[in-house]
Amino acid sequence: MNTRENRLYARYEPRQPVYVYLGSSDSGSVGRVTAISQGGLGFDYVEWQGGRDVSLSSERQGVMDLVVKGEGPRITQIPFELVYERPAAEPFFYWATRYRVMSCGLKFGNLSQEQKKALNDLLESVTEDSAV
Repeated sequence: MNTRENRLYARYEPRQPVYVYLGSSDSGSVGRVTAISQGGLGFDYVEWQGGRDVSLSSERQGVMDLVVKGEGPRITQIPFELVYERPAAEPFFYWATRYRVMSCGLKFGNLSQEQKKALNDLLESVTEDSAV
């Protein structure tokens, strides 16, 4: 059985915090990037289940922003397609509210030349030389 993943681009684990924001200015999800490449990224976020479904699965496509902690690079309005979303851990309760850590994979859509350059700059600034 062949277990090697078929990827177009090497993926890297950020060596400093990189955050992804999906949604509108009044509501959205923020997650921490766990792996990133020129083709997409993986991230974890906490899903709050306080009476409403905040799963990303309902929005298979959209735009996102990438932000590096501190004064690092920022890329806005990146088109994406949701590749997967699955629980990363068992749900937990805090003050009678159910939370669940989710893992997601996003594939980048068509990037502008400016976004491609900014993504390359971000990859150079936050990743090690060795791929994950």
